[in-house]
Amino acid sequence: GVGGIRGIEVINNDEIVVTGYKEGDEEGFLFISDGSKGFITKMSTTGEVIWDKDLSAMQGTKVKQTSQGGFVVGSVEWVDVGLNASMHYLDSNGNTLSTKLFGGNNNVQLFDMDITSNDYVVFTGHTTGYQTANWDCIVMLIDDQGNEVWKNIFGNPRGYDPKYILDECYGVRETLDGGFVVTGGTGDHSDYFGTGHPNGTSDDWKVLLSEFDKDGNMTSINVFGGGLDKGNDAGEFIDVTSDGGYIIFSDTDSKGSKGPNNFGFLYIKNP
Repeated sequence: GVGGIRGIEVINNDEIVVTGYKEGDEEGFLFISDGSKGFITKMSTTGEVIWDKDLSAMQGTKVKQTSQGGFVVGSVEWVDVGLNASMHYLDSNGNTLSTKLFGGNNNVQLFDMDITSNDYVVFTGHTTGYQTANWDCIVMLIDDQGNEVWKNIFGNPRGYDPKYILDECYGVRETLDGGFVVTGGTGDHSDYFGTGHPNGTSDDWKVLLSEFDKDGNMTSINVFGGGLDKGNDAGEFIDVTSDGGYIIFSDTDSKGSKGPNNFGFLYIKNP
């Protein structure tokens, strides 16, 4: 079968914990490997397997270590209405202690997560639930007992017709002030052609960046990347730099000389 690693965590002693999927049927790039089996593996600094455990999930998407030495794996799970985000709480040996689902009767997909010093987990992804007009981004904070603290559904920063706009978020990190920052992409693949924003028409995908305070209130939302007719960009991963800025790993299908299917980095300095 087909397998892949989707998340990696380097812990304090430089050992490595990875999560992903195996025994899948589909090849190529997959947002979600449906029908496969999730796993989590711990390796030594020399690459030797310390332990390897299956997860009760189709894939492990991201993994974080808790302050107690255990692990939290974020994933997705099918429910009647579509997908729910799932959190799998493990002990230090990779044994599953509990699993929690988030999204209820809404379709929620999880793609990235971070963990705070008090073991609260923040995740981001996107959803067609919560009375959205199309795919919108979601960010949710979960406490150390696996309970939802708050969530925020957002998108369409350029103000086009929300029925056609896809807002897809793939990266989240806690900021230096205790808030959170989320990145992704915004655009459309339909026959709709929205105009009027200086950073491109609706079919020009752009990097979406949104900031939130510790209580989940949005404090800013912006788009970056090129400008009108300068190609497509989307944020796939984000980290916070020591000066409080953001470094975003992006993909691009540029209309310029770079050609299609490029990757790049975008640095955003916070004032």
